Amino acid sequence: MRTITSLVLFILTPNHPSNAQIVPLPKDQETETEAQDRLASMTIRDKVGQLFVFGFRGTDMDTALQKRFDRLRPGGVIIFGRNIKSATQISMLNRDLQKISQKHLDLPLFIMVDQEGGKVARIKINPSAPSALALGMSQNTKLTREVGELTGRLLSLLGFNMNLAPVLDLSNPFKKSFISNRSFGENPDKIKFMGEAFSTGLMSSGVIPTAKHFPGHGNIVSDSHKLLPVKYDTLEELERSSLIPFKWFGNFQYPSAIMVAHVAFPKIDPSGLPATFSRILLHDLLRTKLKYPGLIITDDVEMVGAGIGGNVGERAVRALEAGCDLVMVAWTAAQQEAAFEAVFQAVESGRLSVSQIDEKMRRILSFKIAVKSYLAKVRSSELPLSETLASVIFDIKKISEEIARENFNEGLRSSPQLIGSGVEIQKAIIFTADAKFFYKFRETWGRGASIKLMSPDQDPKISEILKNHPHALGIFYVTGIGSARILNNLDSPTKARLVVINTTHPGNISNGEDYQGVININAANFNVGTWLAESLKNPVANIETQREPSTKDLESRQNQLKSNSTPIN
Repeated sequence: MRTITSLVLFILTPNHPSNAQIVPLPKDQETETEAQDRLASMTIRDKVGQLFVFGFRGTDMDTALQKRFDRLRPGGVIIFGRNIKSATQISMLNRDLQKISQKHLDLPLFIMVDQEGGKVARIKINPSAPSALALGMSQNTKLTREVGELTGRLLSLLGFNMNLAPVLDLSNPFKKSFISNRSFGENPDKIKFMGEAFSTGLMSSGVIPTAKHFPGHGNIVSDSHKLLPVKYDTLEELERSSLIPFKWFGNFQYPSAIMVAHVAFPKIDPSGLPATFSRILLHDLLRTKLKYPGLIITDDVEMVGAGIGGNVGERAVRALEAGCDLVMVAWTAAQQEAAFEAVFQAVESGRLSVSQIDEKMRRILSFKIAVKSYLAKVRSSELPLSETLASVIFDIKKISEEIARENFNEGLRSSPQLIGSGVEIQKAIIFTADAKFFYKFRETWGRGASIKLMSPDQDPKISEILKNHPHALGIFYVTGIGSARILNNLDSPTKARLVVINTTHPGNISNGEDYQGVININAANFNVGTWLAESLKNPVANIETQREPSTKDLESRQNQLKSNSTPIN
């Protein structure tokens, strides 16, 4: 798939001014009347269709897809990398998808995508937008909001109105887990503020945020795409940890969604059902106790983690019974047909009451009316198209660089042994699977730098090379799991000779204290080669010019909002 940076621009909707106002959740009588009037005019099949989010194969609106969507009329679609070829193509596809929804119901379609940042980003930019972990380690809510706003502008320009982000799961950044660098970290107060900053940035650009994965998928190694993970937290334990960011997110008075996890919590719901099918977790806890007013959406019910719920049709019915508003069936057309018919039959038989469906529909309609109102306001604006997709991408790259630099600086501060270590640096040997890092390093370092390219199936003989060069500094650039495995298998004396630049999840590096230094930048950014060379050549000047730690930003935000943060009761 080509990267978005190489594409000819095709802007479908006007850009949004940087001071755009967050769209409030409509609660006025006019909105309620419009929602009720629309509800009264809809058939049961119309309503059932609006409860689904479908994925599909292909990159354009072919006849088969159009017929299926004409017939099922889903409330939303999810776009994956398989659907994206270029900016022009995805803009046109999203426009065509909206036309179908507008034709039948005169309502916007929720067009959603996973654009979290880091490796989980369907719209590819090089370098990518910062991962949640990179943002979390910077602890800078101002920059995080800017990343959210720029992400929202990018998505809105391409025709998206809903982002399946931010991830509010708690996850220890130094331990391996399924969530990996998709989490802001493991401190619930930090996560709630970082998640708020990213979400308000998205909403300022007219994109609905979706917090995931309720009530917490963090610190689990198991992948719910492949099996059903189980967490043995009690409700009291969740209230002190994982639920704090979701409760905070649920206080937002503007359109938002929460995605539930295919994870079982048997100490809270003894049935052993994952949250997706748990009325205790969704209706009793999220909707009633936490008073969450927004949309509740499933993760893909075709995932293995949802298999305990029966066939896909039964899974859809049980998710709606538990309290979900939107059911995602992301991959298979036949399964989408089966799920639609199962829910329709459940309504016809009375298993799902019309009042239950109408309650969900009122929420969905209020959100869609808000989206429609926002789009109308933007389209009627006389603001010039001063922003282009290229300029948004430029700004994303610029802020990605700033976050990467902050992470590098923080890593340098936390690795004082890099400076004055007693090693006479006459030569630097770079071990990397990508030569771009080496070239950036050598531009600043000059002579005395050499490169040893690595691959997972080739022994780079690192220990032998360093023994033959006792005065050389070894620098190991981690690009992925393969290079991390090579690093972890080295003997202790060799590790002690190495400075590690880690672009992957910190948990991929075991026993970080064994190395001369480990700098986690949580992103693939080759300019770190320049920064490292500058730091090693002139460490005192480099440290003096570094910014103050941005924890002050987070502490200020925490003090400002502490009075509004109340325990769950």
